Amino acid sequence: AFGLRGLFDWPLGSIDAGGSVVLGASDGSGFQGYLDQARLFARNVSAQSVSQLHADVPVAAFPLDEAANSSTFVNAAGSSNATCTSCPTSGVTGKVGRAADFNGGHMLNAANHAVFNPTGSFAMSVWVNPRSWPASYPNIIYKPNQYSLYRNDRGELEFIGVGLPAGRNQVTTTLPAINQWHHIV
Repeated sequence: AFGLRGLFDWPLGSIDAGGSVVLGASDGSGFQGYLDQARLFARNVSAQSVSQLHADVPVAAFPLDEAANSSTFVNAAGSSNATCTSCPTSGVTGKVGRAADFNGGHMLNAANHAVFNPTGSFAMSVWVNPRSWPASYPNIIYKPNQYSLYRNDRGELEFIGVGLPAGRNQVTTTLPAINQWHHIV
């Protein structure tokens, strides 16, 4: 796993429960590369439990295994599916089955649902295979006024959350290498 685990050991504070979860882009700054197996868990993930994620039941799970030319992406955990108008290329070879290929302008939107608004500890995981890391804050996963996984202006991978105790509202690490699969947790 790629070095972000353990961030959200505390509940989020006052959050805005509105807005959709976005994979790939927001406000014109989008991820360029492949995404696979995006998942949200209703608990923190320890270093020891990362290898067991495949057996965990997530509260949201976007396998991104859709066939070519899809405009709806199933949430296998049962809450809101993701849809798109500027759709990534679906049906491409992924890390686990198929994946979705994002070009920087593609995005998937999953309508707001309670599972996307954690009030306790939570964790996310996603497989990424970046084609490049543009300087325009490309988002991988984004929930307005709550959390975001993106490339920051210092050229780092950053996970940021709203309402966390001082000093615990963000964590950064080096960017994953391009043209390789990485599991971010």
